[in-house]
Amino acid sequence: KAFMHLTNFSVNRHSARFVDEETGADEFGEDEDGDESESERGSSPGATKRLMTTLFDELEDLGHDVDLLWWQIKAIVGKTLHALHTPLKTQYRAVVAPEADGSHCFHVLGFDIMVDDELNPWLLEVNHSPSLQCSMDVDWDVKLPMLEDAFKLLNIGPPSRSASLAAAREAIAGSSSSATALRR
Repeated sequence: KAFMHLTNFSVNRHSARFVDEETGADEFGEDEDGDESESERGSSPGATKRLMTTLFDELEDLGHDVDLLWWQIKAIVGKTLHALHTPLKTQYRAVVAPEADGSHCFHVLGFDIMVDDELNPWLLEVNHSPSLQCSMDVDWDVKLPMLEDAFKLLNIGPPSRSASLAAAREAIAGSSSSATALRR
C-alpha cells in the first residue's frame, strides 16, 4: 500500500479534507462529530495546520511520551544541521567579506517532519526558503516570534531591532493575501 503526503499548505488548504484552525470545522462547517465547531484560536484539535504545542497536548492526552518525541525531533534537526554545516558555511563565505566580523546574516530553514502512527518522526524535507506568508492566526503565532528570536540572536540593538521588526511585519503583510490586521 502506498501513501503520499504533501506538505505544501498553499495546495492542502484547497483539499476537501482541510480542517479550519479556528473552528476545527471541515469545509461544511462541522467538526468530526457533525456538530458546529468552536474553539480558541490556533488550538483546534484535529486542525490541518496547528501549533506543535496543540499536537503535543493531544498526544500527551492519548498517553504518548511527547518528551521522547521532542528529543527525537531535535536530534533529527541537529544531525541535519551538522550535515548542512559545510554547504551553509560555503554560502556564507560567498556573500560576506573575509575581513568582516560579527553577525552579518542568518538563514531560516524550515523542517518538515512527519510523525508516523508509532510516533516515529521522519524528516521529509528541509526548506531552504520557507514561506513567511501569514494567512492564518497560527502563522502569526509561529512566524513572528521566530523572527523576533532571529533578531535577538543577531544582537541587533533596540533602535535597529524596532526598525527591523517593522520591516519584517511589512514584508510579511506584503506577502500575505489576507493580512487585514497587523500585530503590534
